[in-house]
Amino acid sequence: RQPSEERHAFNTTVNTFSRVIAVMLLAALPVVVGHLLDRWLGTSILIFAGFLIGMPLAVFGLVMVAKKANEELRDKS
Repeated sequence: RQPSEERHAFNTTVNTFSRVIAVMLLAALPVVVGHLLDRWLGTSILIFAGFLIGMPLAVFGLVMVAKKANEELRDKS
């Protein structure tokens, strides 16, 4: 068995990694959907709309991740 501190460090790392992946998806998915819609509809503007939607979503997600990390640090203290 792993000591409790090592398990806690591993869990913290996995949680942080999953939050980073979630923020990246918030940024990338609208752009990918815009690109696919552009190819399907024969347009070229929807990828930019996806970018304009994805970036604020990613910033919002990043703020939420930072807020959650701050709360966890405060709870530890």
